[in-house]
Amino acid sequence: MGTRLELPPRLVDWSILATVSFAVATGLLGLVSGRTGDAWVFVTHGIGGLALVLLLFWKLRRVRHRVTDRAAWDRYTPLSILLGIVAIAALATGVYWAFGGRLGVGPWTLLFVHMALGVLVVPLVLVHLRGTGSREDGSGGGNAFPVTSWVADDPDPIDPDAWQLRVGGHVERELELDGETIGPDAGRRAVLDCTSGWYSTHAWRGVRVGDLLDSAEPTDEAAWVSVRSVTGYRWSLPLDEARDALLATHVDGERLS
Repeated sequence: MGTRLELPPRLVDWSILATVSFAVATGLLGLVSGRTGDAWVFVTHGIGGLALVLLLFWKLRRVRHRVTDRAAWDRYTPLSILLGIVAIAALATGVYWAFGGRLGVGPWTLLFVHMALGVLVVPLVLVHLRGTGSREDGSGGGNAFPVTSWVADDPDPIDPDAWQLRVGGHVERELELDGETIGPDAGRRAVLDCTSGWYSTHAWRGVRVGDLLDSAEPTDEAAWVSVRSVTGYRWSLPLDEARDALLATHVDGERLS
């Protein structure tokens, strides 16, 4: 099973702001550029627009569930939707004008509309970042960090005495381990960064996935490790990369609950 590359949400958001600022700056510079040697201004402005298309695609792919599911909305969701509409409109008018489109909006030319939309994107992005940026919540407090389920998942409570970890697939030995068998013999300090807008820093302890793989003995056919939660959500990592992962059982000295 393959896996898809995921960029940190904050990196995407700040990259969008930087790209928008760059596009606005080169667009304004283009107003006073008319010589043959100034062609680079328009080329770099177009490159900025293309980069913004890619970043918006990445952003919309990640948050589409929070937009389409009305129950997942918060007070900042309408602002996010407005930002997306304005940004897409700015890109569309710019592309249409670049290919010779001359459609106006009332007394305003298409180029003027493109410029106005582009400038409007900047304050909207700033407000969006301020309102929806990650906030620290529960760092160092054991199990006190927020509980977030994937999209609309509603898993049944887990009975620790009945729960088992199963390791199977392309392995020489399939494993079934209970909570008592999985000893917290490895640890690291790491940040839990959730796309819903919070992050939390903790000291985690558990078992290295590499140790589990050594016990299961992957065959030559094994190339990926797919981890599936009780909610059904799954993620895959290349075999070598998965060896460095930690299957956490404890947080800040407390057993995960």
